[in-house]
Amino acid sequence: MTLPTWLQIGRMRLTHALTSPPRPLPSQGRCALLYHGVTGEQAFGANLRFNSRFVSAQRLAGDIALLAAQPQVRFVPLADLLTEGEGFRVALTFDDGYCNLLHHALPVLEAAEVPATFFITTARVLPGGGGEPLLWADRIDLAAQLQPGPLHLGEERFVQDRHRQWRREGDGVALKQLCRERDNLFLCELAQALPMEAPLAERPELEPYWRLLNEEELQRLAHHPLIELGAHGVTHIDLPALSSADARWELRNAKRWLELVSGREVTQWAYPRGAYSPALLRMAAATGYRLQALVDENAGEGGLRDSTIVRLGIHPYLTSRGQLNAIAAGGYGRR
Repeated sequence: MTLPTWLQIGRMRLTHALTSPPRPLPSQGRCALLYHGVTGEQAFGANLRFNSRFVSAQRLAGDIALLAAQPQVRFVPLADLLTEGEGFRVALTFDDGYCNLLHHALPVLEAAEVPATFFITTARVLPGGGGEPLLWADRIDLAAQLQPGPLHLGEERFVQDRHRQWRREGDGVALKQLCRERDNLFLCELAQALPMEAPLAERPELEPYWRLLNEEELQRLAHHPLIELGAHGVTHIDLPALSSADARWELRNAKRWLELVSGREVTQWAYPRGAYSPALLRMAAATGYRLQALVDENAGEGGLRDSTIVRLGIHPYLTSRGQLNAIAAGGYGRR
């Protein structure tokens, strides 16, 4: 049986990617890598069941091992990338603040003696007290799998597409996009419409996909010699979509709460989804953040270049070898 031409080409490209030697890294340079959650899943791709940004601990260890095998590579804390240094310096960062960082990422980092920054979303301090036990995006993703069907938020009705993503009936606008653009009250309404606490209590195996680090765990990490804690917002909303007052509230309260819990000064900030503006860079600096982390695809011009670091988001569908080639190329789709 003859395979279609497109499938033959795809197989050839995959075989080349898996068997070709890793692309050499420059002798000098710097790179900040952005991870999110890390799970204990072993099968390739199993960690992507509920969150397409997660990687396995095995994949994280593979990334570190391939980088460490390059003689010019030095793993450094993120802040060290703001200054000049010898060799090809690599800093690891992890966004959102999942409990799986403590249970699956930290052992890998300890074994390799690699420092990292954990950027924490302080979702527990929503207006009105009580807080939110899980990130709104995780609430949506988990509910879509465990409680599929139409969803009503006020007068708006949402239906799932073929990828199980909720979209507003009529214009097809994604629910996640609306969450990024609206205020905290909309997120509170979402939590009431999608109560996930009881269903998740019955599925303890799903905890690594949604549970955030608690106060005791954050205190432990704050005093770990390899870990630096940074702020990642309160509600994980895109800051450019907020009013100046609400954006300032996010910056101040994320820093204040994390400092209160950890007992350490918090001077590093990572923008949710990397969404920022020149005005936000200045506002964050005035709030006391001496380092601001951006994301590669959203990093435009905006000033304050001496205190900002552009991170390369890890591609969870690549092998460690493919990821190393992307790092050597300076990004994806580059040669």
